[in-house]
Amino acid sequence: MNYFHYEHQWPLVGYNEMLAADFADAATQKIIVLPEGALVTRAFVLVTTAYNSGTTATLSVGDGADADRYGSAIDLATVGIKELTPSGFITTAAGAVTATFAQTGTAATAGAARVYVEYVVERKSDEVSE
Repeated sequence: MNYFHYEHQWPLVGYNEMLAADFADAATQKIIVLPEGALVTRAFVLVTTAYNSGTTATLSVGDGADADRYGSAIDLATVGIKELTPSGFITTAAGAVTATFAQTGTAATAGAARVYVEYVVERKSDEVSE
């Protein structure tokens, strides 16, 4: 007889769409707020409309303590999925995942991208099996 209970949880996904105009007032935008004990298991940027900055358009994804914890120099000038690299970091308090935009040359007037963040939370269970 097995006396162990196996807990299972579904991953949670948050995302935010960012347009070139969203970065007109500030270079950093909030994507989602992770709760305490969150572990990012996957993250990616989906560029649906290329940013048309004069020379370069890049994005860094991180948090308040490390602005590029999940990725840096992500090219926004080409469409497609840009995979990020989860670091194994588990949040010790609730906090925002942020995206920081950088460009060179003339400012972008067009561009659209979504940042997706998939995560699980410690000590959270959606199902229990034996």
